[in-house]
Amino acid sequence: MTDTPTTSRHVILFSGGMDSVLAAYSNPEADLLFVGTDTKQSFLEKESAGGVAFRMGRRLYYRHTNMPAPVGSNAYVANRNLRFVLEAIDLARFLHRKTPTGTPLPRIVVVLGALKDDRVPDKTPEAFEAMGELLSLIGDDTVRVMSPFHHLTKGQMLAEILADKRRVEEVTALLRASVSCYKLTENAAFCGCGDCPSCFRKAVALLSEGISCVSWFEENPMRSTTAEGYRTRLEDGTLEAQGYELDRIRRMTAAFILAGSK
Repeated sequence: MTDTPTTSRHVILFSGGMDSVLAAYSNPEADLLFVGTDTKQSFLEKESAGGVAFRMGRRLYYRHTNMPAPVGSNAYVANRNLRFVLEAIDLARFLHRKTPTGTPLPRIVVVLGALKDDRVPDKTPEAFEAMGELLSLIGDDTVRVMSPFHHLTKGQMLAEILADKRRVEEVTALLRASVSCYKLTENAAFCGCGDCPSCFRKAVALLSEGISCVSWFEENPMRSTTAEGYRTRLEDGTLEAQGYELDRIRRMTAAFILAGSK
């Protein structure tokens, strides 16, 4: 069955980060949902997501879920995305109740901005397929969980969006307002700390597509501690040995050159 506005209700899990912003940009008819948790980080992300959605002229729905805090340096929380998917399904049901009675609920499609180079157990195509199958089996709705970018890295995703050059100015403005950061602060003048891996990946994608973005961050993301670690592994061949795709290596090299740090 092909997913169209008449056969499916799409809900995008919208964090206000680069991946979800581009997912929303690529699907203008979808509903946007921000799922918050009891953390300061989540509060700041909510403010950012609301601002980006406003720029896009889109309504942003809000839900809250209890979430255990990450343990140690690993930011991964088990079943995190499954919790978010359940909130998205509930929103789709709620919004459907506002439509004329008698209309069957179309297939619910929950969209996450997951990428080929994401290394999280519950953001893989296999995990998404399993979630959809299980939720369809035990629930009242037909559910599909997917990402439009699972076959792409962050840089490739951006390149695909910007293939239409008329989009460059608009997309750049949205990404300037987006936040992809593990150590988000209250300083709204910046889109991230510039030091964490998430900021580094965002900067590499932008720079490799010719978008100057170093000033968007509190710290130069191409001269941070994270960047130095990647540069060392890039120069000694460790990244290639670890299985990094040639496209990612090329983009990283280009980003270092364009940022003037290599």
